[in-house]
Amino acid sequence: MPMKLPEILCSLATRVIVIFLLCSILYLAIFITLSAWQTKNKSAQYNKNNLQEITKEKSQLISAGFTQIENDTTNMGIWYQKLYRQSGEETYSSLPDGYRMNQDGTITRLRDRSVNRTRQSAIYVAGTAKKSAALYRDIAISEQLDDAFAEVVKNKVVTWAYLVDKNNILRCSPYSDLKAQFETDHDQRHDPFYLDASEKNDPDRVAVWTKPYSDYLRTGWMITCSYPIYDEKDRFYGVVCIDLSLNKLMKRYFSDFSIGDTGRIYWLTKDGGIYYQSDMKDSDEQGEIFSKSIFEKGDVGSAKEKAMRKALKSGRGIYEYSERRQEKILFCSRVSDTDTVLLIEVNRSEIVPRNRIDLPTALILILVTILMSFIFLMWLRYNFSHPMNDLVKRANRISEGDYSLIRRAADESELREIRDLDRAFTTMNARIEEYTRSISKRNKEISTILETIEGTLLIVNRNGEVVVSSRESESVSPEIVMRELAKLRQDPHPQMDSEQIILGSEVYRNTYYPICGEGGELSEVVISSDKVTQSVLLEKEVQQMEKMAGIGQFAAAIVHELKNHLAVMKGAAYILKLEGVNKEEVGRIERAADEAEKVIYTLLDYSRDDDERMEMVHVGTFIRQILLLSNKTLIRQNIEVVENIDSSCYIHMGSPEALKVILQNIIINAIQAIGADGRIEIDCRRDGDNVAISVKDDGEPIPADLREKIFEPFYTTKEDGNGIGLWITRRLTDSLGGTVTATTDENSVTEFDIILPVNTPKDD
Repeated sequence: MPMKLPEILCSLATRVIVIFLLCSILYLAIFITLSAWQTKNKSAQYNKNNLQEITKEKSQLISAGFTQIENDTTNMGIWYQKLYRQSGEETYSSLPDGYRMNQDGTITRLRDRSVNRTRQSAIYVAGTAKKSAALYRDIAISEQLDDAFAEVVKNKVVTWAYLVDKNNILRCSPYSDLKAQFETDHDQRHDPFYLDASEKNDPDRVAVWTKPYSDYLRTGWMITCSYPIYDEKDRFYGVVCIDLSLNKLMKRYFSDFSIGDTGRIYWLTKDGGIYYQSDMKDSDEQGEIFSKSIFEKGDVGSAKEKAMRKALKSGRGIYEYSERRQEKILFCSRVSDTDTVLLIEVNRSEIVPRNRIDLPTALILILVTILMSFIFLMWLRYNFSHPMNDLVKRANRISEGDYSLIRRAADESELREIRDLDRAFTTMNARIEEYTRSISKRNKEISTILETIEGTLLIVNRNGEVVVSSRESESVSPEIVMRELAKLRQDPHPQMDSEQIILGSEVYRNTYYPICGEGGELSEVVISSDKVTQSVLLEKEVQQMEKMAGIGQFAAAIVHELKNHLAVMKGAAYILKLEGVNKEEVGRIERAADEAEKVIYTLLDYSRDDDERMEMVHVGTFIRQILLLSNKTLIRQNIEVVENIDSSCYIHMGSPEALKVILQNIIINAIQAIGADGRIEIDCRRDGDNVAISVKDDGEPIPADLREKIFEPFYTTKEDGNGIGLWITRRLTDSLGGTVTATTDENSVTEFDIILPVNTPKDD
């Protein structure tokens, strides 16, 4: 009989932890042993030596570039000096061809578009220069420098090649608009590139370099190599110059060289004068000489200054220092044939490598790890994966609805956790089967209930996710649901809520029933949405009819009272007339009373109760009655009404109430469209078997794309409108067998045309 292991050793977690600890200890021991073999200092020294060699190489490249520029400047100066001395005494009485004298006295060269700008030089002579034959002669001779200049500016670090002579002539290549860059009286002979090569400052008559200065043509910081020229009488004549852009120079030599995130480049003279430094900003001032020392800027700490002074003094080597709790390394190399030193500063952390394992060591660790992992994997596969796969297969069968029991291989595992999991899984299987049957029964009941509901019924959770839905409807869109949820969540005690929503030509009534949890928090919401378009429209139509009936009853009451008083007034006027009291005034009273009586009978006729008898109705009578009721508004808004009503405009109909509503809606709509100071023209005429009614107004025109839409329910362009009036008008017109349309002519006059048959249907 095999020996039974203690219960704790049968635990999968225990075994995994023990194995993991043993593997980690073994791995750590191997890692520490192998890490001790690393030669960190050797690698760091290698990197430093490598960067020092790169610094030396870059300084040599700069030196070679400087030497080439010096040679080019010297050769070009010697050649032009010889050319000038051999040019003879040819005189010029005027400017050579291709040049012009400007209104301010300056002289410039015309641009030859057939020649590349690098092969044509520009010229600028200040307005204060003396215009003489000698000046014109020098302009003509110096033009022969164009080819030499063109070869020089092929160098990518060269920005300009130019000549400045004693007559203040500036000839510069490539071609540029020099006049736009200089003042009219600018004297090139006072600029550093001219003065540094003068006989006083350059007695040896060799090429000299200026300090960095801001380019007069605004292309950034420059240094210039100048070579002096002397005439045939050995008098100082001028200088030939080549400008080097410091930004181009550094970009050319350091664009392929990475010095890390913290690296900086310094190109300094031995006393700390700055030729270039990283992030050097351009100046907006022409000719500004950058004469500052690196030690005068104030951002160099004492340790850095000490290391820099040592580097500048020796001109080579590696110097380390600490600045702001960061270890720095300074690499330096002298730029040959110049009085300058190239310095490269980097953080020590960027060139000194971290602890790392070499390839043989890494391979050993990988092989050991793979071997240990394989052993551990085999153990887990036999003792854990096989039983778990057995359980997974059973779970998949349950997910497919198969709850039948199969052979449980997992209960034979030696791991206690696997055996316990198998027993729990069997119990869960039975309960899931029972619960699934219960849910299936409930779902059938719910589906039956939902199918009997005509509207839309939704149940959503507090996050707006749909739990149950009878059918989709635009009246319960996600936006509407989230808006209502936000409203209910703000209420500490949410209550039932409802709202009426208009979507296009349909009206829906949404009712929201909140369901709260035990703590009173909103958990779900039941949403019921029903289409109530027809009931709403009928309600609006009934309201308008009742409003018209109310107006009629109110007018009838007023008429009844006024009739009695008018009868007394007419009687009194008659007595006064018999007594001979001011017959003219009495006559005016009688006429006013007669007019008032006509108005009263008109209102009485408008307000009389309808009956079911068919009768001939004159359309003009109703139009005048509506205008009479609207007279106060017409006067207040200064609206002119023009009537063209044919006496033959009769309609044979039963109840005239529908005709009253149609005419009132159209006329009131015209008054509201005008607002103030307008004109309404009403025409009514007989057109065969129809009566044609036209109402025109010069108010706000109706856009073409809205002339049919205004007759749809709930569509309105008025802030206080409900969009029902014109819909009722068309509905009533259709019921009378007629039509109503809206148009707008080229004069922005809106016209509503109503066509009604003379004999309307009896059941209108």
